[in-house]
Amino acid sequence: MNRANRKYIGCLLVAITAIGVVGEAAAQQIGEVLDARGAFTARQPDSGEIRFLGKGMAVARRDVLTTGRNGFAVLEMRDGAKITLRPDTEFAIEQYAEQPEPGQEQSIALRLFRGGLRTVTGLISRGRPASYRLNTPTATIGVRGTEFDLRVCGTDCNQEEREHAQRPASTQDLNQVAGRVILARGQSTATSLSGTERPLGNGAIVYSGDMLRTAVDGVVAVVFRDDTRIVLRPNTEFAIDNYSYRKSGPTENDGILLRVVRGGVRSLTGLLASRDRSRFRISTPAATIGVRGTGFDVYVAEHCDEGREALNQQPAETDNCVYVDVWDGTVDASQGSRSTVVASGQTAFAADENAAPALLAARPAFMSEGDAPRPDSLSPNLEDLFGAEPGDSVAAGTYLNVADGNVYLEAPDGRLLELGRGQTGYLDPAGGSMRLLDGTPLFFLEDPYPRASRFDDSVARAFDLLGDSFDNLGDINSASDLQCTIQ
Repeated sequence: MNRANRKYIGCLLVAITAIGVVGEAAAQQIGEVLDARGAFTARQPDSGEIRFLGKGMAVARRDVLTTGRNGFAVLEMRDGAKITLRPDTEFAIEQYAEQPEPGQEQSIALRLFRGGLRTVTGLISRGRPASYRLNTPTATIGVRGTEFDLRVCGTDCNQEEREHAQRPASTQDLNQVAGRVILARGQSTATSLSGTERPLGNGAIVYSGDMLRTAVDGVVAVVFRDDTRIVLRPNTEFAIDNYSYRKSGPTENDGILLRVVRGGVRSLTGLLASRDRSRFRISTPAATIGVRGTGFDVYVAEHCDEGREALNQQPAETDNCVYVDVWDGTVDASQGSRSTVVASGQTAFAADENAAPALLAARPAFMSEGDAPRPDSLSPNLEDLFGAEPGDSVAAGTYLNVADGNVYLEAPDGRLLELGRGQTGYLDPAGGSMRLLDGTPLFFLEDPYPRASRFDDSVARAFDLLGDSFDNLGDINSASDLQCTIQ
């Protein structure tokens, strides 16, 4: 028998074996492939048989899935979880008990040997967060109903980081953490742009777009990533309309825009205002406040009659009055083209949106009431709260970035690092050094592979339009054992 015939028969035997494996996998199917580009294989550890996977094919219990060097795959599990596997990734579904035996509980155990994934969890982990575990060579990932990206980095992430740094930024970090609560008394809440309300306690994270509210007994102090500090007095409504900051240096998107709807706020500006004071603004119903590097208090819709009496003004139908009391530096209280400079030790008052801010002869007595501390009396440790800057180079290790929900990174010795939306954690290859990063590495922000939660047919068509830019087979482990090429 000549060599060509032997190769043909070998390929035929591989194809027949693959058909049997595919049939067995379909019988124990726990998910399916939504899309796959380049080479994508599954291996059952007991038999060692390898099968090639494509769109619509079954993913089975205990499958070890491998993507090629230039490919990726998107999976959907039976409980609705979706997973995007990046190129050159090896990933195992070690346990998946959606419908367990009597007396057992639902559970999921996954393992990322190398590479990276992007996932949104499904019904099992949302209903029973403790049932979900995703392991890497050094870390364990636990969730509380969430979406996150995970990378086991060697030199690849560092190379991607350098490449992305040389290109114009195409992705805004919309999930960026704006600040954290460093003092909480009484009742207070934060409401996101989506309308979801959550309580605020010590250590809670706040985001750009949040609306913060304190109750009649509530006091909340927030420190932002640039060390801007805000203290909310009782019965206050306060919006973080926009917050964008890069510790490594200013960008055109940097800025902070805050809004006091009602109540009282005490403010101490940070690095954003120091870099460019025009990037810091607090708006109120009657005036906009700009700074010159300063500390000041703002009161909205409180004690309006007292201010009008001090300026010999008539009572008004609305309570949109604003006080600006400066205790350090200088601010500009403006209304349209009309502006009043308020220096340290001075107080300005605007009766409503039609009255220009005017200086008062004396500081109103009510401003001495209450127990909301001045922001400069607080001493937050920014690195403990927000983590260390990622740096110019990306070290090897496990990186976890949270897109939504809450996730924890667990070291081999049991230490936990709790992460919320917009935060990134790192664990070194030996499992010793674990820390929070200040900011999200570019290899996460600029990741070209689709988020599993947003993958649909339109995204698949977009990748089709890119053309056949992926290697047909990539770099598949054990593919040489097949001794043939599948067309």
